[in-house]
Amino acid sequence: MAERRVAGDGRVMLLALALFLGLAAWIIGHLSSSREPYQPPYSSYSSNAAGVRALYELLAARGNDVSRHLLSEHEYPQGSCVVIADESALNPFKMLMNPLDVKALELHLRDGGSVVIFCDDNMAFVSELDELLSSLHAREEDWTPGEAAALAKRGAAGGASGSGTWRGGMQGQQFDMAQSRPPLLQGVDKVEIAHSWNQPQFGFEPLLEIEDSSSASGFSPIVSFSSLEGGRIVFVNAPELVTNDWIERADNHRLALALIEGTAQGAPVLFDEHIHGYDAQRMTAGSLLTHSTGGRLTLVAICCILLMFLSLAILPARIQPSRTPPRRQASEMVLGQASLFQRAGFVSGSLRHIVDGLKHELLHGHYYGHLPSDTELLDWARLNMPSGWKIDPQLENYLRGGGFPSSNHALMKASLCCDAMRRHAWQRPG
Repeated sequence: MAERRVAGDGRVMLLALALFLGLAAWIIGHLSSSREPYQPPYSSYSSNAAGVRALYELLAARGNDVSRHLLSEHEYPQGSCVVIADESALNPFKMLMNPLDVKALELHLRDGGSVVIFCDDNMAFVSELDELLSSLHAREEDWTPGEAAALAKRGAAGGASGSGTWRGGMQGQQFDMAQSRPPLLQGVDKVEIAHSWNQPQFGFEPLLEIEDSSSASGFSPIVSFSSLEGGRIVFVNAPELVTNDWIERADNHRLALALIEGTAQGAPVLFDEHIHGYDAQRMTAGSLLTHSTGGRLTLVAICCILLMFLSLAILPARIQPSRTPPRRQASEMVLGQASLFQRAGFVSGSLRHIVDGLKHELLHGHYYGHLPSDTELLDWARLNMPSGWKIDPQLENYLRGGGFPSSNHALMKASLCCDAMRRHAWQRPG
């Protein structure tokens, strides 16, 4: 009798969970059909207080070639100026989890691109980027907009309207610029920010410093710069000044425009929307549940609870394990593999090994009934990769029968291109 009672309780629980999942699916479908799209903070799509749409439209109104980038950081167009805006206070997990591959940013800078970052220094990728720049000792002093950083002393509290409040009741603070300043900042007389605590940055040089009584020098940088083989990078440690709520205060808009246009120098300006959950189209609440990390974790938790109570209602069944996606090849692994083959006298085999692995993935994914050739691999990339994606020229030349890439740097770019193709193949049903 006790066993029947347990089995009956399990069936009731299973029925309750099924009803709960049905209700959740209906709510998700209803939210997904809403006309109002989800607008994450610091997105150029967002017109909310914490969005940066005003900055995007200001740049467009001034004649800049500005657009939104919906692909990953590995597909940044060569020579473009990428704008990255985010804040760890709105998502504390970004203090530990890196939303961007810093190696991809390094490749973009080495290819002549530029980056303008509006983030606080608690972001994980900012710390990693600072370590990379300081270890490479690659700052170009001749790019300095002036001989010394501009200094700004503490001014009136609040904004021009007198409100000047920030999330959590924090009040804004104005800082008045000194007369001596770099040419890039000549049109900026005052700025208003919400906080002024800063961690030391070793890979950057200060461009704008504000008065800070807690600093030994009496000033702390909020705008810094660096460069890498011709690629320029600017870091602004006060992201709130570019939000829709703050950009009109003081001369915040002049500062943001001067930094972006001075760094881009006529190149196309791209706002990275991939880090905010956008992909080929704008996400709604339902699609974010299946595309974002938090949404997928929620679905996994519900499935785990369902499977836990399923064992009380029916006999255990043999479950086929799901396919495990291939691990992304880190650049260190690629360079280490190339070095190993070089010592063994088999340099060209390294890229051939990576290409053959990609071919086997396409075969196992049922894209082909046979192991595809190099030419078929090129045809698959043209037909299946997202619009705007371009294959690496060195890899395309190699697949057309050309020679092996001439350097480890070229090998790394070719491998990252193969990795992007591999990940796209796993995202689509076989």
